[in-house]
Amino acid sequence: MNEKYEELRAKAFSALQKLSKQNADYDEIRMILGAADTQASLKQRVIRKSIDTEWISRVEQALPALDIIIRQPMVAIEDVEEIVPIELTRVVSEKSVKHLAQHTNLIREIKGEEITPSKLLNVYREETYLTYENKFINTLLARLSAFVDRRYRLLVGGSGVAQDYAFDYDAGFEHFTAEQKRTEAKIKLQIALTSPDFGELSDTDIDLNNQFAAALERIERINQAINAYLSSPFAQKLGRNYIRPPVIRTNAILKNKNFKDCLSLWEFIEGYDKAGFSIFGEEYAEKPADHYVTDLYSTMALQYTQFYQGAVEQDVDILAKRQLSETDPDFSRDFDEDLLDDYLVYDSEYKKMVPVSRLMDNRKKLSDDERAIREAIEVALRADAILTAELLRAEEEARRLERERIAAKQERRARLAAMELAASRAPVIVYYKYSFLARYIQSEQELQEHYTAIKNALLSYADVTSGTSWERETFKLAKRSIARMRVKGKTLYLYLAMDPEKEIGTYTSVATGKYSDTALQIKIKSARACKYALAMIALMMEQLGAQQGEAQSEDYAMPYETTDELVERGLVKMIVPDGIVLNEFDVIVKKDMSEVFSALKQTGEQIPEQVIAEASDPAEDLEPEEQISAPEEIPEPEEQISAPEEIPEPVDSEQAPANIETAEPEPYVPDSRGVSVLTVSDNDPNFRGTYIMRYLQAGRDLHADHNTIKNTLLAYSGIGARVSSECETFMRNGEVIARINVKGKNLYLYLALGQGAYSKSNYVSSVKGKYTDTSLLIKVKSEGSCKLALSMIQTMMQRLNAQPAARTPRDYSKLYTGKEELMNFDEIS
Repeated sequence: MNEKYEELRAKAFSALQKLSKQNADYDEIRMILGAADTQASLKQRVIRKSIDTEWISRVEQALPALDIIIRQPMVAIEDVEEIVPIELTRVVSEKSVKHLAQHTNLIREIKGEEITPSKLLNVYREETYLTYENKFINTLLARLSAFVDRRYRLLVGGSGVAQDYAFDYDAGFEHFTAEQKRTEAKIKLQIALTSPDFGELSDTDIDLNNQFAAALERIERINQAINAYLSSPFAQKLGRNYIRPPVIRTNAILKNKNFKDCLSLWEFIEGYDKAGFSIFGEEYAEKPADHYVTDLYSTMALQYTQFYQGAVEQDVDILAKRQLSETDPDFSRDFDEDLLDDYLVYDSEYKKMVPVSRLMDNRKKLSDDERAIREAIEVALRADAILTAELLRAEEEARRLERERIAAKQERRARLAAMELAASRAPVIVYYKYSFLARYIQSEQELQEHYTAIKNALLSYADVTSGTSWERETFKLAKRSIARMRVKGKTLYLYLAMDPEKEIGTYTSVATGKYSDTALQIKIKSARACKYALAMIALMMEQLGAQQGEAQSEDYAMPYETTDELVERGLVKMIVPDGIVLNEFDVIVKKDMSEVFSALKQTGEQIPEQVIAEASDPAEDLEPEEQISAPEEIPEPEEQISAPEEIPEPVDSEQAPANIETAEPEPYVPDSRGVSVLTVSDNDPNFRGTYIMRYLQAGRDLHADHNTIKNTLLAYSGIGARVSSECETFMRNGEVIARINVKGKNLYLYLALGQGAYSKSNYVSSVKGKYTDTSLLIKVKSEGSCKLALSMIQTMMQRLNAQPAARTPRDYSKLYTGKEELMNFDEIS
C-alpha cells in the first residue's frame, strides 16, 4: 500500500513542478505561502488505558444478592381505607364506627337508637411492595446503573493501547489580486490517523490490551445485568419510589445477608470518587523531512488557487440565507485537553466528563516552580510505592525460603529417624496373601488358555453369570452356584455341581467343606485335562437343563505383573508381623513357606487347604507332584445326574457359637475383564458379601444410625477408622476401642468396656472369640438402642480420658455408595 501512495505522490508533485515552471502566478502564490506566518506540528502519541478492576469485582460480588432480592422481594400488608356507600359495605369494623362518629355528615337518618349512615369507612388489606427495604434496593439499582453506565460509555469501543499521528498546519498571509485588491487569507489543515497498532506492540502493551478487553467484557456483562434488573417487574412496580440518603439501618437490612451485601455495595459506590480507569502514555514531537514541507507548500498553493477561483471569482448558487442577530460574544472558559496537566484536578472521574473550568472557577494556574514541586512529589510517591512493593516481595520470598528450609529439615529428621529405626531392628520377615486374580496374572500362558476355554464354555449358556472374589471365581445359574475356579501354583482347579461318586476318574476328586455344593473337583494341568473338563461342563449343563446360547470367544489372558505391582493394586496383601510399621529403609525378607510345609509334613500333620491357598506363592506348586497318565479317550458319562431339588440352608452366623470363626466372606465384585456381575438380592441365603456390600443393602434407617455412631466416635481426638472386608474398626493410639458390623438389617457395635459397665438390657450382651478386646456388644436396631449406644460411647471415652475434637459430621452413606473396588479393604476413612 505504501508503494502505491509513493507512486501517486511522485506523479502528482512532478506535475505540480511542471505547472510551477509554466505559470508565474502559481509560483508567486507558492512563494507567498513559504514566507507566511506559519505554525505546523507533527506529533505522535501512544495512549494507554488501565481499568481499575476493584469496582468491577465489588459490583460482581453484590450482583447475586441483588438478584435474589429482586426475584423474591419483600411484601408488606397495608391497610387501605375507602369510604363507600352503605349498600356496598360488607364488614363494619371498629375503625368504621370511629370514623362515622367523627364525620356526622355521613349520617343519613337517626331513629331513636338506630343510626343509618349514607356512607361508611371500609378498611381492607392489600399486599404492597412499597417497603423501605424495597425502595432502598430500587434506589441502589438507579445509582448503580448511573455508576456503571457512566464508566462503560467512556470505555466502550476503545482499546488498552492506542497510537495516533496528528499533523496541524496553520498559515496566515496577504494576497494582492490582479486588480490590486488586498486579500487576507488563512489556511488551516489538520490530518490525524489513529490505530491501536501503527507499529509492532511490545509484550507489555499486548498484555495491557488483553487486560483491557477482559475487564471491558466484565463491565458489559454487569451493564446487561443491571439493564435487565431495571426492566424487571420489581423495578416497574416500584417505579420512581426512592429513598434519601443516608440509609436507615433497619433490622432486615442489618441481619439479612443479601441486604447486608447490597448495603456494602451502596457504601462503596458512594465513597468511590475515581474515574474507574487511568490514562497514561507518551507524546513525541517530530520534524518532517524537508521535501515534505516543500511539497506541502505546493499543495496549499494549489488548494488556495482552486478555492479562490472556484468559490470567489465565479458565480455560485445560494442554498440558504440567515440573518445574524446582534449578540455579545460568548467567551469560552473551557481549557484545551492538553493544558489540563497545568491545573489541580482532584476528581479524575470528572476530568473526562465535565470541563475543568466548571468545577474550578477559582483555581489559579500553577507557576513553573509549583508545577516542578508537584512533579517532584509525584515522582517521590511513585518511587516509594515501587520500593514498598519490592520490600514486600523480598519479605514474602524470605518467608517462603524459610518455610521450605523448615520443611526440608523436618523431612531430613524423619528420614534419619526411619533409617535409625530400620538399622536397629532385624530384617522384617513378611509373607504375601495372594488373591485369585493375582495368581491368575502370574500364571503361565497354558493355564490362562485353559481358563479362557473353560470360562467361555460356561458363559456360552443363557443366564450364567460370573463373579470374582478374593479366593475364587464363581459361576451361577439362577442364583445357584454351578461352578468355581481356583488357581494353585501351576494348576487350575475346576469345581462342578456334579456327583463326584458317579464321575470319579483320573482328573477328578471329591471337594468338601465350603465347596460341597460344587463337589466334583477337576485338576487341569494339560490340554487333555482341559478337554475332559469341557466335556464335564457340557454334561452338567445338560443335566441342569441350561439353554445353549451364543458361543463365546473372549480372550481372558492378562499380562504378567510383579508382586510389588499387585500389592499396589490391592490384589496381593503383604502380611507384616504385629507391632511393626514398615518404612522405606526396612530390609524386607520374604518368608519361605515351603520350609514350614516341609516341617509339618515331617511331623505327619495335615496341611490345611486354606493355608496352602492363602500363603503359597503362585509361582510354586506346594502340593506333591503326581504322575498321572491321561486316558487316551475322554470317557462318556454313563448316567444322567439330576440336579438337587433343594439348596441346603446355610448356618445362621448369629446363632453360631461366638468362639467359632466363620470363613472369610466371598464378595462379588465387577470382573476386571468385562464379565457381567451376578446381581445379588437381600433374599439370597447363599450370599455373604463384604462389610461395604452388606452396609449398602441394609437400608436408610441403618445408614442413619451408622452416621450418628461413627460421627460420635470420630468426634474425639486421636480416633481413626479403618474399613476391612469384615467390619469397621476404630483405634486410638494403636489400640482397638470399637468395631461396627452389619448383619442383615441390624447394626452391631462392639465397645472396649468391661461387662460391669452396663446394666442388663435387651440390646446389650458380651462377646467371646476374636472380638474379646471389644467385648461389649450393642445391637442397634431402634431409636432407643441407638441412644443407649451413644451413652456407652460417652462412658468409654470418659474412661479413656479422650478429649473432644472439632470435626465436621459427614454422610458416610454417600461416601460408600458407588464403590467400584470393593476388594480394597485397606481404605482409611
